[in-house]
Amino acid sequence: METRVRINRGYKYVFDPTCPLATRSGWVPVHRLIASKIIGRQLTSDDVVRFVDGNPLNLAEANLQIMSRADLN
Repeated sequence: METRVRINRGYKYVFDPTCPLATRSGWVPVHRLIASKIIGRQLTSDDVVRFVDGNPLNLAEANLQIMSRADLN
């Protein structure tokens, strides 16, 4: 089966309604999938993924900074 991919509002998504990170419509933000693998656990709603270079399509691990919402300020 072919993986469904889309770009929405500058972010890349894959369709996987079984993923815990999926939106109600079944789309999963790819940057959150990658961040989960980097830290070795599922992201929570308190976890934020920041793009170091400001480009949400640059999904290189070095471009993803994972922090809590409280650390944003």
